[in-house]
Amino acid sequence: MWGDPSLYESTLAIVKELVAKELVAASPTEISVRVIPGISSVLALAAAHQIPLNRQGRAVVIEPARLLAAGMPEGTDDVVAMLDGHQTFASIDPEGLDIYWGAYLGSPDQILIHGDLATVREEILKVRAEAVERKGWIFDTYLIRRR
Repeated sequence: MWGDPSLYESTLAIVKELVAKELVAASPTEISVRVIPGISSVLALAAAHQIPLNRQGRAVVIEPARLLAAGMPEGTDDVVAMLDGHQTFASIDPEGLDIYWGAYLGSPDQILIHGDLATVREEILKVRAEAVERKGWIFDTYLIRRR
Protein backbone atom coordinates (compact mmCIF):
# COMPACT_ATOMS: atom_id res chain seq x y z
CA MET A 1 0.00 0.00 0.00
CA TRP A 2 1.06 3.56 -0.53
CA GLY A 3 0.70 6.12 2.23
CA ASP A 4 1.07 6.37 5.99
CA PRO A 5 0.05 3.12 7.66
CA SER A 6 1.32 4.38 11.01
CA LEU A 7 -1.10 7.32 10.87
CA TYR A 8 -4.26 5.64 9.59
CA GLU A 9 -6.48 4.21 12.27
CA SER A 10 -7.53 1.11 10.36
CA THR A 11 -5.16 0.28 7.51
CA LEU A 12 -2.86 -2.10 9.36
CA ALA A 13 -5.77 -3.70 11.24
CA ILE A 14 -7.61 -4.41 7.97
CA VAL A 15 -4.50 -5.83 6.29
CA LYS A 16 -3.75 -8.08 9.26
CA GLU A 17 -7.35 -9.29 9.35
CA LEU A 18 -7.29 -10.10 5.65
CA VAL A 19 -4.05 -12.02 6.02
CA ALA A 20 -5.27 -13.91 9.08
CA LYS A 21 -8.71 -14.88 7.77
CA GLU A 22 -8.97 -14.88 4.03
CA LEU A 23 -5.62 -14.83 2.32
CA VAL A 24 -3.84 -17.41 4.44
CA ALA A 25 -6.42 -20.07 3.65
CA ALA A 26 -6.27 -19.34 -0.09
CA SER A 27 -2.49 -19.04 -0.38
CA PRO A 28 -0.16 -22.01 -0.95
CA THR A 29 2.63 -20.01 0.71
CA GLU A 30 2.79 -18.13 3.98
CA ILE A 31 1.67 -14.50 3.82
CA SER A 32 2.95 -11.97 6.33
CA VAL A 33 2.70 -8.23 6.85
CA ARG A 34 5.77 -6.05 6.82
CA VAL A 35 5.73 -2.30 7.33
CA ILE A 36 8.73 -0.52 5.87
CA PRO A 37 9.36 2.89 7.42
CA GLY A 38 9.71 5.72 5.01
CA ILE A 39 8.89 9.36 4.63
CA SER A 40 5.29 10.04 5.57
CA SER A 41 3.10 12.33 3.51
CA VAL A 42 3.05 14.68 6.51
CA LEU A 43 6.82 15.07 6.44
CA ALA A 44 6.85 15.23 2.65
CA LEU A 45 4.31 18.07 2.82
CA ALA A 46 6.46 20.10 5.20
CA ALA A 47 9.61 19.45 3.16
CA ALA A 48 7.95 20.32 -0.16
CA HIS A 49 6.67 23.63 1.21
CA GLN A 50 9.95 24.18 3.09
CA ILE A 51 8.19 24.83 6.40
CA PRO A 52 8.20 23.29 9.88
CA LEU A 53 5.00 21.55 10.92
CA ASN A 54 4.75 23.65 14.04
CA ARG A 55 6.11 26.91 15.38
CA GLN A 56 8.65 27.16 18.17
CA GLY A 57 7.28 25.92 21.47
CA ARG A 58 3.94 24.94 19.93
CA ALA A 59 2.33 21.59 19.18
CA VAL A 60 1.03 20.29 15.89
CA VAL A 61 -2.12 18.18 15.68
CA ILE A 62 -2.48 15.46 13.02
CA GLU A 63 -6.08 14.39 12.51
CA PRO A 64 -8.56 13.07 9.99
CA ALA A 65 -10.14 15.99 8.14
CA ARG A 66 -13.61 15.08 9.42
CA LEU A 67 -12.50 16.34 12.85
CA LEU A 68 -11.61 19.69 11.29
CA ALA A 69 -15.20 20.22 10.11
CA ALA A 70 -16.03 22.00 13.39
CA GLY A 71 -13.07 24.35 12.86
CA MET A 72 -9.61 24.58 14.32
CA PRO A 73 -9.23 22.84 17.69
CA GLU A 74 -9.17 25.22 20.64
CA GLY A 75 -5.65 26.26 21.58
CA THR A 76 -4.09 24.76 18.45
CA ASP A 77 -2.41 26.83 15.76
CA ASP A 78 -1.17 24.09 13.41
CA VAL A 79 -3.32 21.18 12.19
CA VAL A 80 -2.36 18.61 9.58
CA ALA A 81 -5.46 17.12 8.01
CA MET A 82 -5.49 13.82 6.17
CA LEU A 83 -8.07 11.71 4.38
CA ASP A 84 -10.22 14.65 3.25
CA GLY A 85 -12.60 13.17 0.71
CA HIS A 86 -15.04 16.03 1.35
CA GLN A 87 -12.60 18.97 1.00
CA THR A 88 -13.30 20.13 4.55
CA PHE A 89 -10.81 22.97 4.21
CA ALA A 90 -13.28 24.73 1.88
CA SER A 91 -16.10 24.72 4.42
CA ILE A 92 -14.38 26.00 7.56
CA ASP A 93 -14.16 29.68 8.48
CA PRO A 94 -10.97 30.84 6.69
CA GLU A 95 -10.48 33.97 8.79
CA GLY A 96 -6.84 34.22 9.89
CA LEU A 97 -5.86 30.83 8.39
CA ASP A 98 -3.23 29.80 5.87
CA ILE A 99 -3.15 26.45 4.08
CA TYR A 100 -0.22 24.41 2.80
CA TRP A 101 -1.78 21.80 0.51
CA GLY A 102 -0.13 18.99 -1.40
CA ALA A 103 -1.23 16.06 -3.53
CA TYR A 104 0.74 13.02 -4.76
CA LEU A 105 3.52 14.16 -2.42
CA GLY A 106 6.98 12.85 -3.22
CA SER A 107 5.96 11.67 -6.67
CA PRO A 108 6.65 13.17 -10.11
CA ASP A 109 2.98 14.27 -10.15
CA GLN A 110 3.29 16.30 -6.94
CA ILE A 111 1.07 19.39 -6.75
CA LEU A 112 1.58 22.17 -4.18
CA ILE A 113 -0.55 25.21 -3.33
CA HIS A 114 -0.25 27.50 -0.33
CA GLY A 115 -1.53 30.82 0.87
CA ASP A 116 -4.37 32.53 2.65
CA LEU A 117 -7.16 29.93 2.89
CA ALA A 118 -9.86 32.37 1.76
CA THR A 119 -7.78 33.28 -1.30
CA VAL A 120 -6.58 29.83 -2.47
CA ARG A 121 -9.36 27.43 -1.49
CA GLU A 122 -11.20 27.75 -4.82
CA GLU A 123 -7.94 27.16 -6.67
CA ILE A 124 -7.29 24.03 -4.60
CA LEU A 125 -10.81 22.73 -5.31
CA LYS A 126 -10.32 23.30 -9.06
CA VAL A 127 -6.82 21.79 -9.21
CA ARG A 128 -7.92 18.85 -7.04
CA ALA A 129 -10.94 18.09 -9.27
CA GLU A 130 -8.78 18.28 -12.40
CA ALA A 131 -6.22 15.90 -10.86
CA VAL A 132 -8.92 13.38 -9.92
CA GLU A 133 -10.34 13.58 -13.44
CA ARG A 134 -6.89 13.08 -14.98
CA LYS A 135 -5.62 10.29 -12.70
CA GLY A 136 -8.82 8.74 -11.34
CA TRP A 137 -7.71 9.16 -7.71
CA ILE A 138 -6.01 11.58 -5.36
CA PHE A 139 -4.10 11.43 -2.10
CA ASP A 140 -3.74 14.87 -0.60
CA THR A 141 -2.63 16.24 2.75
CA TYR A 142 -2.60 19.75 4.11
CA LEU A 143 -1.55 21.93 7.01
CA ILE A 144 -3.94 24.60 8.26
CA ARG A 145 -2.09 27.28 10.20
CA ARG A 146 -3.39 30.23 12.23
CA ARG A 147 -1.66 33.49 11.45
